[in-house]
Amino acid sequence: MNKYESGGPSVAVLEKNMSANKELRFWDETRPRITSREDMKEVIRMKEKFNKEKTRSAINLELCLAEAIGSYDWFGPDAEVFLTNEYDDIINGIDIVVTFNREDSPSLKLGIDATTSQKLGEITKKLDRTANTLKEGNRSGVKYYELEGHEEEGEVSMPRVVTGTNAESTEILYQHTCEVIKDKKKKDLNLLKIIFKELY
Repeated sequence: MNKYESGGPSVAVLEKNMSANKELRFWDETRPRITSREDMKEVIRMKEKFNKEKTRSAINLELCLAEAIGSYDWFGPDAEVFLTNEYDDIINGIDIVVTFNREDSPSLKLGIDATTSQKLGEITKKLDRTANTLKEGNRSGVKYYELEGHEEEGEVSMPRVVTGTNAESTEILYQHTCEVIKDKKKKDLNLLKIIFKELY
């Protein structure tokens, strides 16, 4: 894999997160690769401009949400999920894509911007981005849609929502998720209760 194919956080960020549960780290592998050299250059440019890398807490929140949606039916049994690559995260503001499968009609898709920020300005900016997109009559979306078993791929539009919690609550959620996985409790509703309690 060359640097233009990498889809997820940088090696430095992932090294910070090596303690992550192996089952949870599976979700990192669902990130589509960035196949365009120009897109990768844009990611590097934006990261240098804002001098900001994804934190361990932010990664853990994405992993926990993906696990809750993909393995514990948080959004129902017909929902599938993957984590986006750095391009769609940074450029399009979407960290997680949920696909709702329907038998007799096209699938529905939802983009989630998950944040651990407690800065009112950052949260307001994220919410305003969604509101302004809707006011302009547009929809959010991702450039790299890729889900195993689905023919549709590439650029796909979808509504976008913002959810999150602080780093401390993320750690609580992360630790409980790891315990649930370790104990092999396939449908532990306490995990979902904690998610509803901790997220805003």
